Amino acid sequence: MLPSPLVSRTDRRQFFAVLLLWVLVGVFLVTRKLWFGGGMEFLVWNGFLAVLPLGMAWLARRSAARGWLFAGLGLAWLVFFPNAPYLLTDLMHLRTSRPSVLPLDVFLLASAAAAGTLAGIVSLRWMHEGLMRRGVGRWVGWGFVGAASVAAGFGVYLGRFQRWNSWDIVARPSEVLSNAWSALGEVRVFGYAILLGLGLCVGYAVLTMFIGSPHSETPPPAGDQP
Repeated sequence: MLPSPLVSRTDRRQFFAVLLLWVLVGVFLVTRKLWFGGGMEFLVWNGFLAVLPLGMAWLARRSAARGWLFAGLGLAWLVFFPNAPYLLTDLMHLRTSRPSVLPLDVFLLASAAAAGTLAGIVSLRWMHEGLMRRGVGRWVGWGFVGAASVAAGFGVYLGRFQRWNSWDIVARPSEVLSNAWSALGEVRVFGYAILLGLGLCVGYAVLTMFIGSPHSETPPPAGDQP
């Protein structure tokens, strides 16, 4: 059996699915700019932040054999992971859309929400595979998926309602931790985090149904086995 490739066929499918959705978002953004003079440009920055976890997860999975590097990349991934499902909350901007542009904004924001969420779910899949390469058990791996999803829901709450950014954890760590600790005392925050986390888990389950359960190693392409 040959060594597993740098980018497997399954990886390419996931990557191009995410890319296709972002191309669609770009088409809608350009159309809005040409027909209505712009608006919703914040999606460019939010989209960039949503894709960052994907790159971090890919690098983390590739470095699974190096414990310190995997841990560092995994921590960075966890900090930025909420930026992916955060795009779901951008749907709230529909309330400010003019009637003439509302149909286009519905497609634009819905596409961005789908693209960000899929990017997050794929990055979660790659982190799950990285953990399996580290030798964790099946139930520990799936427990990680659930815990990371709920943590992302909590991160989205802090970002949308408390207006914290991912880099604030480095720039203003004491303030972020203090605010997060206070928020944990509110029942509605738990509900928000669990509901959004449940949605991510369902999305992850759907992805798993299409491409199969994660493995500790990426199988080689068909025809490469002896």
